[in-house]
Amino acid sequence: VVAAGALPDQDPFGWLLDHNVPDLVSAAYKFCIGNPAVTTVMTGTNNLQHLKRNLAAVDGPPLPVEVRDRLRSIFSGVTEVIGN
Repeated sequence: VVAAGALPDQDPFGWLLDHNVPDLVSAAYKFCIGNPAVTTVMTGTNNLQHLKRNLAAVDGPPLPVEVRDRLRSIFSGVTEVIGN
């Protein structure tokens, strides 16, 4: 469970985009590839622009340590995904 107040009500993930990350998809790829135990991040798209964006996210600079730490802190209580 994500703690009440852990994220702002308005634009809850806007703070991620302040770190040379153009969108949430790029942030997700950077978060995954930033884990030293991860050697492969799979992507799937039928849109060339999306593929280029995904590759740029993986090939570009990682998320700053403080951003990764904040994400881990916020979502550390999540044990399963429910919804669509």
